[in-house]
Amino acid sequence: MPEILKKFHTRFLTTICLAFVVQYATAQNVEIGASIGVANYFGDLAPTPVVSETKGASGIFARINFSSSFAWTNSFSYAQVSGNDKNFAFNSARNLNFKSDIYEYASTFEFNYLKYGVGVLENKFTSYLFAGIGVFGFNAQGYYNNQWYNLKDFQTEGISYKPYSFAIPFGIGVKWILNKNFNFECQFGFRRTYTDYLDDVSKTYPDITLKLKSSAAAATLTDPSALLNGGVFVNKNGYKRGNSDNYDWYMIAQVSLSYRIYRKVKCARFY
Repeated sequence: MPEILKKFHTRFLTTICLAFVVQYATAQNVEIGASIGVANYFGDLAPTPVVSETKGASGIFARINFSSSFAWTNSFSYAQVSGNDKNFAFNSARNLNFKSDIYEYASTFEFNYLKYGVGVLENKFTSYLFAGIGVFGFNAQGYYNNQWYNLKDFQTEGISYKPYSFAIPFGIGVKWILNKNFNFECQFGFRRTYTDYLDDVSKTYPDITLKLKSSAAAATLTDPSALLNGGVFVNKNGYKRGNSDNYDWYMIAQVSLSYRIYRKVKCARFY
């Protein structure tokens, strides 16, 4: 796990502890939970998401329910995304591929459409919107000669990029109260990232002859079109390798189960 994500993991655990303190100090409802789901991406190797490239995702979270309408959630998630030029005929000659593990910390605010909670006048079901900010680490790998390689180590575009980035998570979901303590929910969210190297593809090809001096793996991972052309590297220095006009995105769809901790509140008498 990247060092920056270890720091955020520590902060996440601290957030959970603070959430309990806030709960007892102000009687606000707190939830802790876990989620499981699937992830996908779109970027230079997937102009549109490909169903067959869907991979797994999981996470843990802590939520403070400020009211029946608003909540604040902090989460730590793992997901895997992948892409392959073979999925698109117009890109198949480029022959690039990748997969990447993603470790994400996100802090989001939620708005419930209905008054949601365990009170007398609250609903047991609601849809909701969420948005916030996150940071994630990634490690794009390419497959060659029956082995996965860390693509960042080869600087396939002659650029040394950071293996982490900020993201804007946003999306929709639905929540159900199963009983006074347990809640079930479904959520679908987008992550607008601020990197174009989630898939290790963005700009132009470097000088392949320099890559060949390093190793055959370095050259082939930079320009795997050679695997389809009898070992001949067809892309020259400066040829377009990707589209740097747009950042990469990834999506996570998940179901969650959470445990709600709350204080009993005395209701006013009804007359």
